Amino acid sequence: MLLQQGESRVEVAEPLLYRGKMEMLSMFINVAQLYLSMKMTGELEMTKMAWVLFYMQGEIVEAWKDNLLDVVMILRSNSGCNTQVKT
Repeated sequence: MLLQQGESRVEVAEPLLYRGKMEMLSMFINVAQLYLSMKMTGELEMTKMAWVLFYMQGEIVEAWKDNLLDVVMILRSNSGCNTQVKT
């Protein structure tokens, strides 16, 4: 059986929700990077960003997340990109 790009036979855990605690940041980043490299190769960068942002929740990160999504939407509209960002 041939694997398609982005497919992996290795199971990788998705990250736990990140709620803004600094002591959990390094673990969140490491798990997210591992998942992205194993399961989302070939995906658009915007898709990867939206996926990571989905796992960032809580009051502390909401303002940062909203600002980043605003920047992504501005860049998307300026580039004429037709991909959709889901949060």
